[in-house]
Amino acid sequence: MGVRDIEARAAVFESGCGMSVLRTGALSSMAASRLFDTHVRPKATLMGRPDVPGSPRIRLVEAVGGSSARSSGLDDPGPLAIGFTTVGIRNVHARLEGMGIAFVSPPLEVPPMGATGTPSAPERYEAFGRAADGDFIVLVERLNAATPYGTFGTDCSEPLHATFVVTNLDACGHFMRDVLEHEVLVDDHCSSPRFDAVFGLTDVSFRFALAHHPPHPTGRLVFMEFQKKPEPMAQTSGLAPGICRLRYDTSDLHSTLSRVPGGGGSLVRGPASIDDPVLGQGLVAMVRSPFGVLIELWQTR
Repeated sequence: MGVRDIEARAAVFESGCGMSVLRTGALSSMAASRLFDTHVRPKATLMGRPDVPGSPRIRLVEAVGGSSARSSGLDDPGPLAIGFTTVGIRNVHARLEGMGIAFVSPPLEVPPMGATGTPSAPERYEAFGRAADGDFIVLVERLNAATPYGTFGTDCSEPLHATFVVTNLDACGHFMRDVLEHEVLVDDHCSSPRFDAVFGLTDVSFRFALAHHPPHPTGRLVFMEFQKKPEPMAQTSGLAPGICRLRYDTSDLHSTLSRVPGGGGSLVRGPASIDDPVLGQGLVAMVRSPFGVLIELWQTR
């Protein structure tokens, strides 16, 4: 995520969402140049759960220029939000509100989703909150479930998904399946007054899909299609406020790259070697996705 104030956003995720700072500092000049096309060494902070191996992480990178992450509405195409799975959503909601996150509504119950032939997402509470930079934080708490989505017991402590508003959900699902070997767990058409209230919109109607990489319960992608359009989506800048890129690790970078064109993506740069104190070391290639976001593919050492 690109953020204007790393310390402030890290405090939100740390105190408000129960995450930990794993590494922080200025990027190396080589990492800045190869990954972000800049000769300035921006600050970066890596956050996650050190007690859970393989749990999703959030990388904050200093992005002082550019407009707000989402200057328009919730239903306009582009990166939308980071979702967190939680227990005790009302406490987390109040804590984040006290830290300046402007929520659309209090936590509200939303109906289960799941089209014929796909597992149904459980009934749950959700709340959408907007950060000062313009991007959104989503809180999710499952109802009547033995366990939350993640591996924790109390309070919000694990990123659950990244959400994108897209104009061709089928192309996005094709890319996730064929290139990144994800499964589309839920695919449904949604329309309900309860969604109106959660999003702060009227007459909400959208197609929803949830992609994940088995067997991980978190680290998912959510796609919401309010309107289907034939033209490609606009590309998000590689370093801008909001969700400006994703990272996936692979054990065979060249094999993954060979699937990119057939999956509807394109190679932007690489492979190139990176050795950075914050981001780590490995062989990296960057590709464009059908939903307009740069994806880093890392073969780590």
